[in-house]
Amino acid sequence: MMIAAIAILLGALVVLVGLFLRERKRTRELLLRHQALRAHFDLYETIAHQSSDIVALTTATGHWQFVSPSIENVLGWTPDDLKDRRWQDLVHPDDLMLLRSDDDTTAMAPNVPVIHENRFKHKDGQWIWMESYTTQVMHPSTGQPSLLSKARDITQRKTVEIAQALANAKLAEQASIDSLTGLFNRRHLLMAFDREYSRALRTSRPICLLLVDADHFKPLNDHYGHQAGDLCLTRISDQIMRSLLRPGDLVGRYGGEEFIVLLPETDAAGMLHVAEKIRRNVEDLKHEHILSPFKVATVSVGAVYIPAGLREDRETLIGYADEALYQAKRLGRNRVICRYLENGPLPREHVALSAHGKHR
Repeated sequence: MMIAAIAILLGALVVLVGLFLRERKRTRELLLRHQALRAHFDLYETIAHQSSDIVALTTATGHWQFVSPSIENVLGWTPDDLKDRRWQDLVHPDDLMLLRSDDDTTAMAPNVPVIHENRFKHKDGQWIWMESYTTQVMHPSTGQPSLLSKARDITQRKTVEIAQALANAKLAEQASIDSLTGLFNRRHLLMAFDREYSRALRTSRPICLLLVDADHFKPLNDHYGHQAGDLCLTRISDQIMRSLLRPGDLVGRYGGEEFIVLLPETDAAGMLHVAEKIRRNVEDLKHEHILSPFKVATVSVGAVYIPAGLREDRETLIGYADEALYQAKRLGRNRVICRYLENGPLPREHVALSAHGKHR
């Protein structure tokens, strides 16, 4: 009996010694791993102190745990200035809206860098463009996720990029703008028509198209000269713009003395109202034109109402407006001709005339 008890005690002692040795080995391995990690961070901190780039370690909520002294050379702040701040406090408000929220930073994949370009506030108040590479790491002391970032000043590069983008936008604008009138040019208006007509078909909405042409323009140009002719066209274009009712209405110079107007989501009555308003506003300018029977510059308008769901190619629809414009010219000018297309196997046309403000 005594021997059995001794054997049990010896067995338990062997197990305990084994557990102790295994735990001791595990503790030693963790200690060595922690020391290696600490040495790695110490080395990285040493390198960070020598780097001209900003190196920072922050919590997942943005509070600074370490920032290299180089931040003073780049942003004017010292590490002591940032003790009670978060890195988000230095980011431009417009850029901060594009960044991840605080809670999202903890969802970053470990050791996978995320690149951001943001404006950071310099201590003197100006904004500095910074490019940062941020990686999630485990803090060697707390064992909690931290964000390790390396950032550099890219203000000069961004200034060049922004200037180039503005220049490209200006070129794109110039490519779509008529230099004389400041309206959209023919190319832009045709592209806009395709876009708006596709949208009208998709949303089952009507769309209207107007062609506006200056009456007796060649005699005016020949008699008064090209500069006077250009002035007349700019004044007509201004009145067309003033006649439009909504921001979505579009107008451009179609070519020569001809203009095109797009009226998305406009019914037949609205189309006639705008067309007649254009005609009347130009006439009311009283721009002298002694070779015109009206003694002032006037326009003729060919308008087409395109009902919801009517599918036709662009050239056919513009052709309807051109025919209406030709009819307005043939009937004496300074008037509006409206064509109302109907949906069906073949579009049917109804014509309404507007001459000097009276319809017939």
